[in-house]
Amino acid sequence: MKTLLIAFFFSGSLFAAGSVTLSVMPPSHPLDWSSPGGVFKAIMKNKIAFEKRPLGLVAVTVNCPLVSETLALRPYSMGLIGELLIEGRGLGLLYHTFPGELETVTSDDLKERTHFLRTLVSDDHCTRIGAYLKEFREKKVGRHFGFPHRPLMGEGGNDMSFAVSILEVAGLLEQTQKEAWERVVYLPDELSGMPLKEKYVSFFSLMGSAWGKDDQKATVLKFWDSEKLMKWIEKQPTVKKDGTAQGVEIDQTNSRAPEGGLWKQSLDSQYEKKKNTKQ
Repeated sequence: MKTLLIAFFFSGSLFAAGSVTLSVMPPSHPLDWSSPGGVFKAIMKNKIAFEKRPLGLVAVTVNCPLVSETLALRPYSMGLIGELLIEGRGLGLLYHTFPGELETVTSDDLKERTHFLRTLVSDDHCTRIGAYLKEFREKKVGRHFGFPHRPLMGEGGNDMSFAVSILEVAGLLEQTQKEAWERVVYLPDELSGMPLKEKYVSFFSLMGSAWGKDDQKATVLKFWDSEKLMKWIEKQPTVKKDGTAQGVEIDQTNSRAPEGGLWKQSLDSQYEKKKNTKQ
């Protein structure tokens, strides 16, 4: 009987170790990705209104036996108005690297969340996530903040790409989620300043403009979009409530965690976004 009780205890801890929760705190003026002008109008409105998070924020809460914290990858310096009006980066701003840092998110920040995705995980998932966070900090991957940066390739990232990378490294990201949360836009060369093109682009030329239709005379930008994550949550058959926020809970405790390395390629401390630039 004692043996059975011990086995039951360990099997229960193995499959109900913890959870990973993505929490979305959108800005006052949501980013309108239907056109370049829509995106930058919203950014400017949020900056002029002294919005604390002009791009919004996606935080990730890891609740495991050995790792329990809420984190977000944030820019600690983002002079958006100067980059657009003075530097004239135009759509190049979407490929710009800002100095970033991995920060602890407070309970006050979480009070502003509107949507969440909670994934229940096993001990094996937790172990892999803990190892990833440890190396992420040691290698200072979060010092580069930008839309195109890929955390699992050591390039840096942004708030949502970092949060999604935790799901991905633990083998928790489903193909249907990947397809639903990714956004792809084409940045026309004539509207793209540094670092994509050595030219000045007037902010006003972005108003009324359109995205390119393919990669001809344009640069591809693929990124994880929090707006699409929120819409995906709203479409799920079972939506939970946590205060004023709505969310989804997925049980992945019976899925297997990946084995092997954490990173998709060797980290490059000299990473520059220009390597992805059309010449």
